[in-house]
Amino acid sequence: MSSVPFTPATGRRVLRRPDVTLEDLAPQLREGLLSAASETHASSIHLLFLAEEEADALGQDPRFMRRLSLQFHWCAEGDASFDDYLGRLRSPARKAIRRERRLARALPFDLELMRGDELVDQDYADLFELYRAGCVQKGSYPYLTQAFFELMPERMARRVVVARARRDRHTVAASLAFEKGAHLYGRYWGSHVEAPMLHFELCYYRLIEHAIESGVTRFEAGAQGDHKLKRGLMPAAIHSLHLIRHPALEHAVADFLPREAAGIRARMDDLRGSGPFKRC
Repeated sequence: MSSVPFTPATGRRVLRRPDVTLEDLAPQLREGLLSAASETHASSIHLLFLAEEEADALGQDPRFMRRLSLQFHWCAEGDASFDDYLGRLRSPARKAIRRERRLARALPFDLELMRGDELVDQDYADLFELYRAGCVQKGSYPYLTQAFFELMPERMARRVVVARARRDRHTVAASLAFEKGAHLYGRYWGSHVEAPMLHFELCYYRLIEHAIESGVTRFEAGAQGDHKLKRGLMPAAIHSLHLIRHPALEHAVADFLPREAAGIRARMDDLRGSGPFKRC
């Protein structure tokens, strides 16, 4: 399985020299993957969250079945401020977001956005506890270790973006995102409190505001969630490739994927039509 980083974020998965094209590299890479799968007795190969051009090049071999899925991404449109962004929305969506932000700001917390190099060791310890709390609430496996959060300020503080709520100098809720180049990847949310609209404020609005102010061109807020649509994150196609070595299972998957893709395309069209932005 290839998914680096270990998060549902789109990006390039093939490391290559600038003078080597994907088309030149694809046949050798495919054969290398097949050899590795055979040597390790792997049942399948999965290349996840590929850049579209990589899916095009590697998917020319029919043994690698292509899957289409979707996420919700925010993309920059030249807004100079969050108010400019709201101005592009239709009136009901604009009013709803302003109401949600008012409710969040009226909570008895200090809301702030921090970069990783502004945080101290205790802040990272708080993030770890919130991460574990979030896993418990969702019933997910806490695969990130305490050591990961301890190493974060040393290894990747310049990429860390945290939107958090504090009460009496204690962090009670936070979203943890990572920035690279012109892209922002929102990923982890945890909270010790139940508070209306706090999740939307810290996971979406604060990070969209940061993206606008920082010149970020795309904000990916993680997998799933039709509720993201009315907050301005629009459907984006996600590409993956799969090779199944069991003949019967391969046949079943190959039969299913084209029908699923047709449904995804139709759903994306419907979602775009019901999005919050003004129609030209």
